[in-house]
This record gives sequence, C-alpha cells and structure tokens, in this order.
Amino acid sequence: PARVSGSFFDFPRGSLAGQCIHEIFEKLDFTADVDHDSVIRDSLKKYGYGDEWRPAVRSMAAHVLAAPLDAARPGLMLKSIPACGRLNELEFYFPLNALVDPSGMADVFARHGAAGFMADFAGSLRGLGFMPVRGFVRGYIDMVFEYHGKYYLVDWKTNHLGNDYDDYTAERINDAMFGHYYILQYHLYTVALHRYLSLRIPGYRYETHFGGVYYLFVRGVNSTHGAGGGIYRDVPSAALVRSLSDYLHGEGRR
Repeated sequence: PARVSGSFFDFPRGSLAGQCIHEIFEKLDFTADVDHDSVIRDSLKKYGYGDEWRPAVRSMAAHVLAAPLDAARPGLMLKSIPACGRLNELEFYFPLNALVDPSGMADVFARHGAAGFMADFAGSLRGLGFMPVRGFVRGYIDMVFEYHGKYYLVDWKTNHLGNDYDDYTAERINDAMFGHYYILQYHLYTVALHRYLSLRIPGYRYETHFGGVYYLFVRGVNSTHGAGGGIYRDVPSAALVRSLSDYLHGEGRR
C-alpha cells in the first residue's frame, strides 16, 4: 500500500510517542473494542497529541491485535488474550553475582551456534563499550501473556523504518534488532522470565512452558498480510538461556 496522509506511518517519532503507544496497549482490552476509542483519545491527550490521530492509532491497534503471531498456530493473536491472561510492565530484578563484561556475554552466545544474521551478534557484543560490572539487572518487560499453557513476552516498538508496509520486512527488522542491541535485550528478558516462571509454576520446564519472544514493530504490522511483516519472532534455545542465566549469576566463575 502507498503512503496515506495521516496514516500511522506519519505518527510522530521519538520516546514520547513510544510511551504513548505503550500506554495505549497497556490499557486496551484486547478481546473487546468497546473502549478503544476512549483509551486512545485519553492517552493521546495525555501525551499532547491531537485527536486527529485517533483514527490512525485505532487502525494500527486493530491490525496489531488481529495479526497472526505464528503461522503454525493460527489462533494465536493478541485479540484472543483476555486481561487475566497477561501481565503488563512486568518488573524484574536480579543480582549479578560475578563481574559481567561484553566478552563474557559474547562467549555465551558464541558457544551456542547462532546461525544466519545472529551468527555475527557475538562479535558485535564484543564491541560494546562498558567496563566489567557487578550489581543488579533491573528492567521491565512490556507484556507477558499465556496461551494454551505457554508463556510469551512482547515488546512494543514504534521505530520508523519507512512509510510503507513493504519497509517492514524480516530483513529490515533484523537490521533494527541487531543495530539497537534488541537481541541482547530480549535474551535478558527471557532469562528474567525464565527465572520468574521457575519460581511460580510447579514442574516448570523452559522447553514446555516458554512459548517465545515477539517484538512488534507496530507501524509495519498489517493483519491482512498473515504472520509476516512488522513482527520479529524468536524462541531462544534452552541451552543458551540456561548458559546466559548461569553466566549472569556467576555460576562456575567464582
């Protein structure tokens, strides 16, 4: 589709816009749209955006909620997730029990045979510019949801990659995931969720209970395109998640 004036492609960019969209998805009832207009109107006003953006934001949200997340699981759509089946802004906080540095993290990724564009990520990690650190890791996962006994994490991204759905291909999204170190981010999120679930689910096993990671580049999601554009998916290997968790916890390095 060509660019349409006033479409969500044109929605303002930057951190404030991102906060606004995050809040909208946090407040929406995914399974019913009766309150979508009021939620969108109130959040736009709160962040200083005019009501003229409401149709574009509503259309974007409708596409995101109706988009198939996995071609192999046609019922897996956000509009199928009730409020009781999700957690918004899940805070995590865990100690680093030994010094953590870019080289050590890169070694963890390199040991687990990443393929494709991920194969270069270990090398990229070695270039991160921070000194060895010890302390705590604290953060927030935008959303965690449960579907048929599996748990998934979601991150909302408002990155502008272009003014057409064709600009939000897997290749373009992979570049953004790589360039912004979102890959490291979601692996840390996965470790945090793995630890959280292990404390709360009797008989928990990563292979059984963890469903995957979804980074939704909301400007590029179009529900009529199938399980395709605008969505980044991954299920990190159990070996990598456990190894990264052990590394951060300091096991075997004391």
